[in-house]
Amino acid sequence: MRYHELIFFAVHRLLGTGTAQAWRTLLAAEDQSPGTLFRSRDAALAAVWERLRTATPFYREWLPPGPLLDGSGRLRPDVWAAAPVTDRRDIRTHFDDMVAFPSADARRAWRERRALPAGWTVQKSGGSTGQPVEYLQDRTWQAWNRAAALWCDKLSGAWPCREKRLKIWGGTQEIRGVKVPLTTRLSSWLQRGIILPSFRMDEATMRGHIETINRRTDAPTLEGYVSTLYTLARFARGAGLSVRPLQRVISSAGTLHAPMKELMEAVYGGPVFDRYGSRDGGATANQCELRRGLHVCEPTLYVEVVDKKGRQVPDGSEGDILLTQLHNHGMPLFRYRIGDRGVMDPEPCPCGRPHRVLKKLLGRVTERICTPDGRILDSLYFVHLLGVVLNSGWLDRFQVVQDKQDEVRIALVPREGSSPGERESGLRAVIAELEESLGPSVRLDARLVGDIPPSPSGKHLYVVSSL
Repeated sequence: MRYHELIFFAVHRLLGTGTAQAWRTLLAAEDQSPGTLFRSRDAALAAVWERLRTATPFYREWLPPGPLLDGSGRLRPDVWAAAPVTDRRDIRTHFDDMVAFPSADARRAWRERRALPAGWTVQKSGGSTGQPVEYLQDRTWQAWNRAAALWCDKLSGAWPCREKRLKIWGGTQEIRGVKVPLTTRLSSWLQRGIILPSFRMDEATMRGHIETINRRTDAPTLEGYVSTLYTLARFARGAGLSVRPLQRVISSAGTLHAPMKELMEAVYGGPVFDRYGSRDGGATANQCELRRGLHVCEPTLYVEVVDKKGRQVPDGSEGDILLTQLHNHGMPLFRYRIGDRGVMDPEPCPCGRPHRVLKKLLGRVTERICTPDGRILDSLYFVHLLGVVLNSGWLDRFQVVQDKQDEVRIALVPREGSSPGERESGLRAVIAELEESLGPSVRLDARLVGDIPPSPSGKHLYVVSSL
């Protein structure tokens, strides 16, 4: 119903959040030429550059001198490439010096009693890597990120606020009593989300989720963590439970591998749209109706794909993803190595939108197993091998963990109702296959367990490497 949308933006205009204005900018960008869109983005990058260079001790030392833009208003690659690449370690070590406080008094108030300027909040990353980090967000970034999330919804065909949706969601920040701002609570209510908890995905909980999905025929969209959506789909298929056809499924907060997508579309009866985002960088990219790649939200973020030394790789090549926030005036993430890998598409999307497209998302750096003799096993390998090839129905879920390069641990949760014989033969098959794949340089510890707790972000992680 459109009146929810009208009320949503009217409330944000009344509160002066800036969300409505940002939303209009994102809609207008879809009809711009690539040149116009990228010049606007580069002008925002130059503003971030100057603010950091003048207002933060860290970047004052590390940003090179000289103008960032050329005579045509486009980014100068040579100057940009000389800027530092940052990561979580930098934020932990240089936190205060990376913040662009509006005044010396504001900086002193933060250092003495952690008092924030009006409209600023402390945010934490989800902790999927095992290393959560704090950072600051100002009101402007909150507005732009809120609008970016709405734009991602629109690309998926779920026009904001006009229909109800089911969301299987929730990290530790959502369940431990962390105070949620009034505007966030009001936005959630107006966006008509029906929240189903993602923690404790046991049989009773999953049966309840499927019953709710089937009962709430007024909610044509299902959204959730990819791991949770996949786990629920596998449960439904294994238990012989039918799920009413959905108009769309929005998958986020994890890598959507092809076997996962195929099963989810078969069980949920509708197309799966991949979304890329994080607590760190916000809503970053989303598939459009053609689902050929993920459109980057250019007006809010500058996305790069680089090699290990921070040099941009050619479009079509794999590399690490860097994010630069364009509207977080307080503490913008700048050339921030978020821990994901991807490939930028050298070709524009046939849909006609001018945004660059992430052709592939290859998962987090921490979702790969690397052996001493140089072998690299991606999470897709384990998802396909353990979830499909070696799973005759006995395995519910698994997790592969690597804390040392010469040691890999695998926890396997058997499906309820599977026989001891199925479990033992399944375990032997897993050990035999993985000992060969990992090679003689790795000691494998594979065992059956009763449960695998979720990560602090609420997601189930199939592969976790701390190397």
